[in-house]
Amino acid sequence: MIVPSMNFQELVNEIVADRPAVYIKAGYFTSTLRREAIKTKKIVRKWLEYTSPRKNTWLIESRYYHKNPTFTTTIYFNTGHGINAMLAVKGENNVLKLVHYTSHFLQRYNERFIKAECSTISTLKHFLSNNAMAAVQPVSKESTDFHIRFNDGFGFGGGEIVGDRNNYVLVYHVKTFISDDMTFESQKKEIQSAIEIYNEHCEKQWKKKFDINKAITV
Repeated sequence: MIVPSMNFQELVNEIVADRPAVYIKAGYFTSTLRREAIKTKKIVRKWLEYTSPRKNTWLIESRYYHKNPTFTTTIYFNTGHGINAMLAVKGENNVLKLVHYTSHFLQRYNERFIKAECSTISTLKHFLSNNAMAAVQPVSKESTDFHIRFNDGFGFGGGEIVGDRNNYVLVYHVKTFISDDMTFESQKKEIQSAIEIYNEHCEKQWKKKFDINKAITV
């Protein structure tokens, strides 16, 4: 179980140990949406707030469209300085990637995009629902800092490798959020590559499969 006294290595180790059971639960939960997806011929989307056997709290978002079931698993926890969340995804060569949304990022997303009073968990759900894809662009070859393009705007942060050469996790710390209307022309030039990558990915991998705006939530 994640506790505020853990250091970052211990935190990552706990997530790594917890994820296999959560992944199994997410797969089973997603399969329960099949009948509704076939019946409606639309994306069926549903949330599950899940407490794992290791007593960690996760958000599972499942989507089912014909024969294309997908899900995301995001752990959230209180560090003592606010709620943080980490989206856990498998990358190339089966390397685990953790996208870390800091409490500051979630606060800024609420202030600058949702613009309404709601809980941190509701803010997190709103963000994850609207921003299923992202494109990361390093600031430079020498830096671990990056720009990240979402559907709703941009994030800024830095990356790190946790572990050793034979067993490691990539962590992307997304530290703050700005909406499209907040970007300056100079920033747009800097993050143009991330925008282009994001748009290309959407066109090839997402929009041809289904329109997220036509999803139904059950």
